[in-house]
Amino acid sequence: MSPTSWKRFTSRSLAICPTGPEPTNTRDWRESISRHNATVTKGGKSDPEAVIGYDPPLRTFFLQAFPDEETDMCELWLGTLLEEFPSLEDIVTAARAQGYDLSGLSREAIVSMIKESSKPTPPSIGEQLGIVR
Repeated sequence: MSPTSWKRFTSRSLAICPTGPEPTNTRDWRESISRHNATVTKGGKSDPEAVIGYDPPLRTFFLQAFPDEETDMCELWLGTLLEEFPSLEDIVTAARAQGYDLSGLSREAIVSMIKESSKPTPPSIGEQLGIVR
């Protein structure tokens, strides 16, 4: 993963300091979360480096696009809650409902995400303790 994509992924989805070095204790969760580049458009603007994927611990698809250059917060950031978007169709529909269009996903990426989302994921320790709902 390039330093740019590492910054983009971590600062978007995990709120880790975007300017700091890559954490050394993150290999396991990085490998469990699928990430694929796509192009998201709205009106006349386009983000060819948008990120879409599946997060097994949250059991949701996520989509992030149009990061602010100063804050790195995304204009479009879907899939942050437990089981918010259980299918790829759900998240694409939600993005379209807000005026965004998604393109540039390969067949392989789509199949990979759908396969990943079909694997059972046990409740996290946070869910078991009632912290995450």
